[in-house]
Amino acid sequence: MTFKIIKQEPYWFINGGNLDLYSKELVSITGLTEYKFKMNSKDKPDDFLEWGGLVLISDNILNILSNYKEDIEASFTPVTLIWNGVNYFEQSFYILEVFDDLKCINYEESKYNFYSSTNRIMSLYKLVTYPVDTEKHKLFTIDDTCFLCIADYIGNELIKQGCTGFKLIDASDATI
Repeated sequence: MTFKIIKQEPYWFINGGNLDLYSKELVSITGLTEYKFKMNSKDKPDDFLEWGGLVLISDNILNILSNYKEDIEASFTPVTLIWNGVNYFEQSFYILEVFDDLKCINYEESKYNFYSSTNRIMSLYKLVTYPVDTEKHKLFTIDDTCFLCIADYIGNELIKQGCTGFKLIDASDATI
């Protein structure tokens, strides 16, 4: 495999912080939705934050991913981040929505439980995937899971550039 799963390292959350959706409003002039998140913590926001299935990334991560924009099927929606009651302007944040969803789970070798009503994975104890060609898929999600995956070399570049708030794990270490 030549990809890694991006898993949040929520240090701010463990230390008593929280991140919440403050508001979501439709802006009638543009037809776009404006999102505001509020975060309370003693530490400044990481570059990578997850909230209820949404992934927020900072300018730092966006700048690196922009180098691969022709190979990434994703959208980046700007959000307002309110940190400890004040608009946070040190960097901008975006909702990352990835459109590339690969059906690469080897169900015969993986160990999991399904929700009977929706036929989606409820809990996953061992993830086994088929080989993924990351020449075609640089940033993607794995079907029926919440796993956000990235090509190894892009993930290594994020770490090398000092991006914070996540760790890269192998598919074999992924659990829900």
